[in-house]
Amino acid sequence: MDLILKEVIDLASGYKNIPEKLFNKNINAIETDSRKIQKGNLFFALKGDTFDGHDFADKTVESGAVAVVVQKILPMPIPQIIVKDTTGFLGKLAEYYKSKFDLITIAVTGSCGKTTTKDMIHSVLKTRFNVVTNSGNLNNHIGVPLTVFKLTNDTEILLSETGMNHAGELKYLAKILKPDMAIITNVEPTHLEGLGSIENIAKAKFELIAGVSKGGTAFLNWDNEYIRKQAAGLKCEIVKYGFSKGANFTFKGYSNKNSVYTVDYNGVKIISPLAGFHNVHNLLITCAVAEKFMIPPKDIKKALDSFEPSGRRMKIVKNKGITIIDDCYNASPTAVLNAIKIFDDTDIKGKRYFVFGDMFELGKFSEQYHKLVGKGIQTSKIYFTLLMGSAVKWTLKAIGKDKNVELFAEHEDIINFLKKNLKKGDGVLIKASHSMKFEKISSSLY
Repeated sequence: MDLILKEVIDLASGYKNIPEKLFNKNINAIETDSRKIQKGNLFFALKGDTFDGHDFADKTVESGAVAVVVQKILPMPIPQIIVKDTTGFLGKLAEYYKSKFDLITIAVTGSCGKTTTKDMIHSVLKTRFNVVTNSGNLNNHIGVPLTVFKLTNDTEILLSETGMNHAGELKYLAKILKPDMAIITNVEPTHLEGLGSIENIAKAKFELIAGVSKGGTAFLNWDNEYIRKQAAGLKCEIVKYGFSKGANFTFKGYSNKNSVYTVDYNGVKIISPLAGFHNVHNLLITCAVAEKFMIPPKDIKKALDSFEPSGRRMKIVKNKGITIIDDCYNASPTAVLNAIKIFDDTDIKGKRYFVFGDMFELGKFSEQYHKLVGKGIQTSKIYFTLLMGSAVKWTLKAIGKDKNVELFAEHEDIINFLKKNLKKGDGVLIKASHSMKFEKISSSLY
């Protein structure tokens, strides 16, 4: 890292047990996990609801940490940098650290698809540039600063996914990142528990756009009605990608086979690396950003031909003649209905089984949207639905008696059912919010 101990001390409230001769000590990395400390790291003692990093501060020094950042003075002779709030100071230090670099910053947000979009953009940009990006979906008030701390003097582009579940969070992350380009993939009914309405979700997403630097660019999904409404009055350059009236970046055409889309981008045929029309939008924004960096269509195609999605996102696996669509990383109403559409469009000769679990953070809208999924199942090609959770009782009610459906109590019960009933030629789709831990089910199938 391009960071010495004195720079951190100068931003803090005070320090203890650090002699001045160590002020010019280089910091190798910022670490918040006491178990991962290496020599030369600076340890942040973060405090959460169920953990307190201060309890492990002395152990990190024993492991080689140059100092610990704390929000309370510890009664032990270890080098301490004292701040009011360690989590807040993590962001403050990240904002300072980023200011030391001359690079282009791209920030991605959206209700669905932001990790896939970020990963697709990264797969293309890294063919030409030195790009730093989030590991997985480390996209919150801790993950974004830790991404910033990966910057080096060789970095040309910072590409950061940014997540939120309440108003003000993206404003905070935009202050750290100061993006030159900001992307909103969509605005859908997610995090309703904290935000109350889809209109409020749109307002919260546009906090990122408000943080775009002077002369910067906003990339907006023009097919999303909430984005179009919220975009009125923006003063930065807007790339309106999509297929609706008013869009200024689109594909000339596209075709679909088994829910896998091939698009025509300036005369080059590019196959979307992930199934579903919603992933055509992710491909659109990838091409729009790549065009800003003057990467030709043939090079975009080459980069995406070897693209692999991170995590369990629309991963299609064939095992023993059975088609498994492992999409259990997370779930929102829109994403679930998209997954069902893909499942319907997939070439499956036998029976279709759908494993569905609770969608979280919907608040008072939970019943409405779990019933909506039930109605989607009702009109689909799904042969048997396997439910698990508490909110899926509304899905069960909406499906009714015309479809095969059963409520299960444990992961093992679902696994045993599938292993007993799945036959060659059948297909299974697995979808739920991340906390449902449905990866236990999908991992048992391949």
